[in-house]
Parts: sequence; C-alpha cells; structure tokens
Amino acid sequence: MRLAVLSPLERCGCSVVTTMLAQSAALTQDLKTVVTYTSNARTLPIYLSLKDYLQDRTRSISQVVKLLQARAISAGELDEFAIKVAPNFYLMDTVSPTITMEEALMVQKYVFTNIEADLVLCDISEPLDDTNAQELIEAADALCVVLNPDTVSVEALNVWKQSEYWPKNKPCMVVINRFDESIIGVRAFAKQCGMEVKNTCKLHYNPFIVRACNENFLAEIVPYAYEKDIRVLSLRNDLYEMMTWCMSLSGRKTRWEK
Repeated sequence: MRLAVLSPLERCGCSVVTTMLAQSAALTQDLKTVVTYTSNARTLPIYLSLKDYLQDRTRSISQVVKLLQARAISAGELDEFAIKVAPNFYLMDTVSPTITMEEALMVQKYVFTNIEADLVLCDISEPLDDTNAQELIEAADALCVVLNPDTVSVEALNVWKQSEYWPKNKPCMVVINRFDESIIGVRAFAKQCGMEVKNTCKLHYNPFIVRACNENFLAEIVPYAYEKDIRVLSLRNDLYEMMTWCMSLSGRKTRWEK
C-alpha cells in the first residue's frame, strides 16, 4: 500500500505521524515499511538521527538519479540505497542539494511507486495544488491528513476538500495530532471536518514526543509505547487505531499480541 501523508498547514506533525505509522507497521504487523519525504529541511532523518548516513556515498541520491536516467536500476535494487532505521523499517533519502527539483521528484515518484515493500509512506511537505505533490498523491493508494485539534486546521481541511485538486476517489484518514480530550473529542472533530469517525484517528499530545524530536530519538517512541512504557502509554491505543485503519484498507487483520 502507498500512503501519502500531508497537511494543509505547516508544523502539524506530518513527520511524527509518518514515523509512528511506519514503525508501528514494521514492529507490530511485521511488514516491510519504507518512508520517503519531500522536505528540503530533511526533518525526518534529523528526528531519526540519520544525518551521518546521508553522507554515505554508497547510498547517494545522486547515484540513484544517474541510474534512473540511464534506466540501469530496477525496483528490486532500490533496497541497496535504503537506510535501515529499525527491523523492517527503512528510509529512502530522496532530497539533496546536489540534484534539481525535477530530479528529486523523479526519484520520489519512482521510489514511492516501485519500491518493493508492504507499506510505503511519503511525507509530502508541499501544498495540495503543487505539481509535485499532485503527482505523488496520484501515485498513492490512500491519504493520511494530519491536523491539529483546532478550528484553523478544520477550516484548512474543508478548503482543501472543496478544491479541484482534492482526490475525491481515494480513501482518507485524518489524524488529530497533539490530541487532548479536554480540547475536543474525536466525534466532534470528525463531524466538523465532514469525516466519518471510523476514518478519524488521534495521536495524543505527549511531551516525550517533543523531547524525542529535539534529541533525535523519535524511532524509539513506538517500541516504548508497544512495550507499555508509562511515559508514552497513552499512545498505545492511538497506534492500534491507526494500524487498524491501514490494515483494513489493505485487507489484513491487525496484529496486536503484546
């Protein structure tokens, strides 16, 4: 399954949600999961403490560009350029100052469409009407829209849904990031967004997530939650709900033994 992760507003937490989805699928569902991204800020590899790996010339994005242009690389060979974050969880670096925007899109689209994995996620930072974003969304099987629990997010999503660029034929999950029941409930939020409750998930606000981003150990949060670490216990059911949505879409039964 190809899942495009995006938000109508900046700093809603797409990189965090992408990581949570990817590692949950890898750890709890035993699925090979690959993440790619479009932001020049390279937020994802920073949060995952992978900056050193980006300097590895054997995994250079420039090499992938040259191989693609020469039609000398197959989908199966893309694994050689992936960075292993954790068991079953890989990152494909698809952004670099050494290549053009057109070349970056070529790689992003090729990886997102062709890499051999059970779940491929693309963290899209561009606006909905951006040409590059539209091409990646077109390649996706489903969307994950990340919002904050506020009226600005709701209004922004509703503007998107009325746009000619909104992909009305694709399944969509809304994730309420930084969720807190005292702000708004899931049902009320879903109603305001015009979404069904079954397609609305949440990720509770937790200061430990912020710390993980600041100190670059975001990849450790899902294992902590799955193992019932008290610091992130509130996230465990959130991860289960998001996995249930993804697995039902791909026709799989959600595994959650621990």
